[in-house]
Amino acid sequence: MARQNRFNFDSQIMPDFHYIAIDQTGNRQTGTLQADSVESAQRELKESRGWTLLELKEQKQNSSDDKMSRGASEDLAAQLAELTASQLPLEQGLRKLADELAVFSTWGRKRQREQLQRLASRLEAGQSLDDALQVQGAPADLIAAIRAGLVTGKTGQAMSQYVTYVKDLSTLRSRVSISFIYPAFLFSVAFVLFMGLMFYLGPLFLRFSEMFYSFGMDMPVITSSFLKTTQFIMDFGVIILNIVVGCIVISGLLCVVLPRHAVRRIQLSIPIFGSILQSISMSRFTHALGFLTDNDVPLAEALRLAGQSADDSVVAEASQHWAERLEAGESLRDAADRIRGIPADLIESLHWNSDREILSRALHALGEMYESRARIQAVTITAFTEPVIVILIGFLFMWVVVGLFLPLITLMNQLS
Repeated sequence: MARQNRFNFDSQIMPDFHYIAIDQTGNRQTGTLQADSVESAQRELKESRGWTLLELKEQKQNSSDDKMSRGASEDLAAQLAELTASQLPLEQGLRKLADELAVFSTWGRKRQREQLQRLASRLEAGQSLDDALQVQGAPADLIAAIRAGLVTGKTGQAMSQYVTYVKDLSTLRSRVSISFIYPAFLFSVAFVLFMGLMFYLGPLFLRFSEMFYSFGMDMPVITSSFLKTTQFIMDFGVIILNIVVGCIVISGLLCVVLPRHAVRRIQLSIPIFGSILQSISMSRFTHALGFLTDNDVPLAEALRLAGQSADDSVVAEASQHWAERLEAGESLRDAADRIRGIPADLIESLHWNSDREILSRALHALGEMYESRARIQAVTITAFTEPVIVILIGFLFMWVVVGLFLPLITLMNQLS
């Protein structure tokens, strides 16, 4: 029972106060202090430290500006793993890291430095590492990794395992994103060049056609189709561009207005693209569930945390229902069998749920299978779309050149 209480995420956290003060040596000090009230913070600074207080204000917790991004939490987890492995005091190590980041002037580095300083201040005030990270908006799976390490007494090992699986999956997600961005970039460039060529040279092409018709020539099929296409684009090109831009804007608005799970289900229904997204989400989910199971996190809580770490509202919803049925007394496999969104291959791997070590290995193996599937699908898309787009671009420009020069060559032959 005590072990399960360690994974309760509803603990009461004292607020933080930002202060500006003058210390006993006359130097200006700024930072954050954790206290249960303004009066307690003032007593700590004035009476305990002997500082002259210039400014003191409470900071809002878990605001959108203070919440850690996934990338920032992964960097912080790697830093914490190194500090834990080196057995250095976390407070001193975090402040040294913040001082090293002080040489960078970019907004992201400044924000990261402030987060490290706030975390060090909370630890110096006696707050536990997991509670301090919870206040700063760290992901639930990172907090669970630390609490699992505290329960088992292997914080360094738990953090190293966490960093390993999140870094691998972040690399996979970046590669998949590039696999989609590159073909989309090629297609966009080809579309812009073709439309620009039509708008800029369209009037010239049509004047050439009038010259050819004045000689009584019969236009070749390829030239006739090219001229009709040019005329169509000259008449309706602006409307086509407005429709394309309108579709993009409407898609963006729908992503904002519709619920996250509705948007996600639409994305998952897209052929090939949806399959890759599902493979990435399930890879995160199974690796996280295997990691949490391996560190003795209660299974129902591990399901909820793994669902949150997947960054997929459909998976998070399914894992929440899964955990509720598990707590209601159903077996792990029977509960998963009737929930939409859980793949059949994951359900089949639950035969070993009686042995947590074997279950953890099976989940990690399944996560690697999902990684490989997403990687192969992304590589296939790149290998297929790149030559198709290049051939399409070549065909379009050959169509333009041949359509223009073929009647010109015919006219010169007739005149000669």
